Amino acid sequence: CSLNPALNQAFSVFEANKLKKAQHQLHVRKFKQVAEEIVEAAREGNSDPVEAGVKAHQQAEAVEEEVKPLSAAEREQRRLQAFFDSDWGPIFEEQQAQAEAEREAAERNRRGGFWCG
Repeated sequence: CSLNPALNQAFSVFEANKLKKAQHQLHVRKFKQVAEEIVEAAREGNSDPVEAGVKAHQQAEAVEEEVKPLSAAEREQRRLQAFFDSDWGPIFEEQQAQAEAEREAAERNRRGGFWCG
């Protein structure tokens, strides 16, 4: 962020225009895909190519929505949920065994000393 308010405003306008252009490109891309499906349906000889093309595009969008990659936050949430849902028994057993070994080692060190004989 700059100290110049005019520069800050120009940058925010630039970012807003960039976002608006990206949304427009997505909108246009969708219509191009629908048009391609309509042309494909017409080539196949469907009686109503417009309806067939729109339906094919909707099915393609549904499949694309299922295959859509997860965002970083969603991946993190799923990873944490899988971790919390996992079996914690072996972890607790390992921690208890380690604590017992440490107690035994401390007891040996305490008892070990100079023995007068």
